[in-house]
Amino acid sequence: MKQALLILENGKVYRGVGFGASVISYGELVFNTSMTGYTESITDPSYAGQILTFSFPLIGNYGVSSKWGESDKVHPVGIVVSELCNSPFHREQESSLSEFLEKFSKGGIAGIDTRELVKIIRHAGTMPAVLMVGQEGEKLNAAITFEAALAKVTNKDEIGFLDWPSKVARTKTEFFVWQKNTLTKITETELVNFSNYKKVAIIDCGVKQNILREVAKRGFVTVVVPPNITFAEIQKYNVSGVVVSNGPGDPRDYPYIHNLLKQILEYSLNEKNHLPIFGICLGHQLISYIIGAEVFKMKFGNRGVNQPVQNILNQKAFLTSQNHSYAVRPETIPEGWESLFVNLNDSSVEGLRHKNKPIFSVQFHPEACGGPKDTNWLFDDFVRSIL
Repeated sequence: MKQALLILENGKVYRGVGFGASVISYGELVFNTSMTGYTESITDPSYAGQILTFSFPLIGNYGVSSKWGESDKVHPVGIVVSELCNSPFHREQESSLSEFLEKFSKGGIAGIDTRELVKIIRHAGTMPAVLMVGQEGEKLNAAITFEAALAKVTNKDEIGFLDWPSKVARTKTEFFVWQKNTLTKITETELVNFSNYKKVAIIDCGVKQNILREVAKRGFVTVVVPPNITFAEIQKYNVSGVVVSNGPGDPRDYPYIHNLLKQILEYSLNEKNHLPIFGICLGHQLISYIIGAEVFKMKFGNRGVNQPVQNILNQKAFLTSQNHSYAVRPETIPEGWESLFVNLNDSSVEGLRHKNKPIFSVQFHPEACGGPKDTNWLFDDFVRSIL
């Protein structure tokens, strides 16, 4: 069996059983409280640069299938679990969790007290950590310090990396439609075959695959564009709406996306124009930041599928799936805009909208796979604002 060490910046060291690839990785230590959906989590680009701890005791019991992924790779730099299932079973499984991690050169540690670890993060906040996974039979030094472990890290480019969207997003525009109950990629040349379809641009800051599905299945050509594109390049596709996607990192760090969104918002807010905008997760934070609201880093963030939010307009409550470290201060939302949802646990802003224009955003994931689909209707609202 492989050996593994998890070394926290505060000096705490955990020794456990290693799985996945034999690597040494550095990342921000975070936790997720979901009982299921680990495949969706580890393929979510929003986890790029992080070491992901699952608080649910048993992980890996139904294996991994490519059908369940939110992208085509593993994005956390490491995984932490209490108990790893080595004999998973599901009719659609293609590999075990350990085999899947090894395929993408990512390591994991099992057999440690994740409840204690979550309590540490909740008390002290998210913190840097190093995960060391050794070869079978290799003995790792349990007395190693965080500084000594950090010196062994080879993924130095990920330390202090600021431009996460460009690291995980597409580098060129792609097109998708919904055909035969499947999200289907088409070429730009094939767009002529869908001339009767309206188009929605999705700005890919680390977009989850199910966001593409939810837009495409409502009868649109989804034009998925890289985050460094210009508004003029987007306009050439004659899009009828814009989705600003989820993604990793600090929304205050991406000036090229800020410039793009300033142009899009300025165009949409012009009384002569009609261009609905829908921001999701990082997209919500980016829109909030652009309009002048204050964005701040939370102590340990919200990551899980049981986050309760309330619609301020009709007082209805919903369970939501979330994965974020940053939030918006409600008292800083500028005139002309209003809060749309509030978190019932911590009172953070869970959405906002413009009072007169079809522009709105949510902090949670309305596509929510895996997780609750209580707020899937928001895509329908977005579609109605287009039509």
